[in-house]
Amino acid sequence: MKSFAQALGTSSDFPLPQPCMKGGKVSIKISEEPYLKTVEKCKNHLQGRLILKKGQKPPTIKELRESLKLLWSSIANWDVRSIGKGFFEFDFSS
Repeated sequence: MKSFAQALGTSSDFPLPQPCMKGGKVSIKISEEPYLKTVEKCKNHLQGRLILKKGQKPPTIKELRESLKLLWSSIANWDVRSIGKGFFEFDFSS
């Protein structure tokens, strides 16, 4: 069976580091340049999860987007996408 990293493969933006053993635990080292590049990409992102009442039907991504447009009318250029299991990623322009 493939590991998650093997299934994901490598990306030219952020190649996956090779794991090693440190103190009996699997460890990876991420060099500063890719780390800072990734941090920069995440500065205007927020991940969150909707907490619903028991039995409440979760909204579709379209319904969520429409509800948030009303609440966030003063915020320009944002988007939301599902990242699975009730979690969402919000992208903001600033």
